[in-house]
Amino acid sequence: ASIFYTRSNVRGKAETITLGALGGPLIRRVSFAWTDPHFRWTNWSSNYTSTGEINKENPIFDSRIARVGWQLQRSLNASGSKTLLLRYSLTQTGLRRLLIPDLIPEQDLHTRLSTFAATYIHDTRDNILDAHKGQYQTFQIDFNSRLLGSNVSFGKLLLQAAYYHPISEKVTWANSIRLGFIVPFGGSHV
Repeated sequence: ASIFYTRSNVRGKAETITLGALGGPLIRRVSFAWTDPHFRWTNWSSNYTSTGEINKENPIFDSRIARVGWQLQRSLNASGSKTLLLRYSLTQTGLRRLLIPDLIPEQDLHTRLSTFAATYIHDTRDNILDAHKGQYQTFQIDFNSRLLGSNVSFGKLLLQAAYYHPISEKVTWANSIRLGFIVPFGGSHV
């Protein structure tokens, strides 16, 4: 069973609040989201989210995940094809009921990640769900540190590029490449 409630134009400022719940034999989740399209009367939009989840879909272990996050987003040009996102999230994950006790190291059974991230997106696709022409490029950098509350310290870089070109009326050439790098620091293992 699932239920979602959305309230638009909260406080008369086009803000949106969404509450949600999902319940079933394998997964239970509650969520809250608050969106402000004009954060503090600027060109930045703001999005706050929080979720809690109990997941029993994996037959080897159960997981409990709690996450809170805040994101600022801004278009960098008039056409909206260039976007900058700044994000902070705090995630707590716990694994329970391991059928194979040595499968996951003891230090990884309960993890906490405190992440600062920045993402640049350049999107010229004609349709985001069914692109026939254009490009999609992203550059994302994440930073996790024990000084910020993480269990481990590492940096992550993710690059993605996709290209779409129509060959005929019904055929589109599409290709994509993704590269990702993770570099631990401060004696952490990743």
